Formats: sequence, C-alpha cells, structure tokens
Amino acid sequence: MDVSYGNHNSTDITGDVSGPLATDRVFLRVAANFHNDDGDIKYLYAPHTSGNYDQSGNVRAELKALVTDRLTAYLSFGGGADKNDGLALVPVTHSTGSGIPGVSTAQVNQSLILGQLNQDSATSATQTSADGSLRLVYDADFATISSVTAVEGVTEVQHQDIDVTRIPFVTVHQDQTIRSVSEELRLASKGFRNAFARPSKFSFRRRPGFFGQLVGVDLQHGDSGVGWLFVSRSISGSLRR
Repeated sequence: MDVSYGNHNSTDITGDVSGPLATDRVFLRVAANFHNDDGDIKYLYAPHTSGNYDQSGNVRAELKALVTDRLTAYLSFGGGADKNDGLALVPVTHSTGSGIPGVSTAQVNQSLILGQLNQDSATSATQTSADGSLRLVYDADFATISSVTAVEGVTEVQHQDIDVTRIPFVTVHQDQTIRSVSEELRLASKGFRNAFARPSKFSFRRRPGFFGQLVGVDLQHGDSGVGWLFVSRSISGSLRR
C-alpha cells in the first residue's frame, strides 16, 4: 500500500492484495485507489466552497479459476467514481458585451472580480461507473478458443453556470447514462500438421465477434436514445520460423 499527503488536503492511497483461495486452483486479486484534492480557489459567494477540487476512487477485483487442465475462467468486476469542479470558468478580463437581456455590459463588469470564481451556482461534474467481464479460455489440441463477455454502465451528471457571473442567467444541468454489452469469440490455431505429423510453419487466427451498445441520454428538456450493433470477422495467417 502507498499513501501520500500534501497541501490542500491532497491525499493519494493505492493498494492491492492477491493470492490463492483454494488449493492453487482459484486466485483472487483486488486493487483500489483513492485521490482527493480540496483545491485552493474559492467561490466569492460561498467562500467555504472550493472551485478546483478533485475527488476520485476506484476498485477492481479479478477471480481466476483453473476449472480443468484445459479450461481457465477469469471473472472481473470494477467500479469507480469521480467528482470535480467541471473546469469552472474564471474571468481574467472584463467583458466587451453583456449578452444578458436587461443587463448592460457595465453592470456585468461591475459584478466581476477578475481571477475569482464569480458564479452564483457551483460548477460540478460527477461520473460513476461499473463494469464486469467473464473470460473463458479453452486450450484445445489444435487451437486456443476464448470467449469474452462484458457489461458496463456509466452515469454522468454535469452542472455548469456558463454566464460566469453572479447574475442568474444561464445554468445548464445535464444527466447522461450509458449502458453497453459486448461478446467476443476468438480462435487462435497452434499451427497445421502435414502428412508426416510435423508442425507446419503456417498458423491462422480467426476472430468472429459481435458487439452491442445501447446509449440513453437524459437531458434537461427531454429524453433521447440510440443503439447500435456491430459484427466483425477476421482471418489472418502468418509464417513461423
């Protein structure tokens, strides 16, 4: 395990543990990390709220099982979360135009303090994710056959005050959710044998697979979604020395 600590409550912790679970045929590995930085820029309207903070954490676990002498299974899970300021905008010059109905450019500039966060609503971006996969590898006499099944989900929430002033005018809040499922089959030969039962110098790889992903977007003014399916097949050959 590694731990570090610095200014602005900056903290980093990483660690992992691994080892056999049962008679050297089942193995487990778990790894995790955590990061935090409170930031050093404060909002003018809320001096106790930082505008350049960053917080994240992730964990991943993999289970390996030697099912038989030929079949090996890998089961993995992961999850994580990240929250930060969403790149809050900081004014460095005065405005040359208002763009806010009923508010003059002079009024905008009078409300700005350069080099500081002037927004009336704190900007933030949050992402959470989770995934899992199952990989099966079978060692046949003529080839290695493997199957990879994976699922993943990601949720993002963003809140932005993009007028960069304490004047309540343009605030955007957006939620987005992504879900995906994929399956891939792989076949890799160990080489052909000729009539004299000698290994040949030619091997081939065939990788058929299909992938599916469903994306749903939930916006402030309505819902929308899109889905797609992709199928791929490939064959490649090579000469071995």
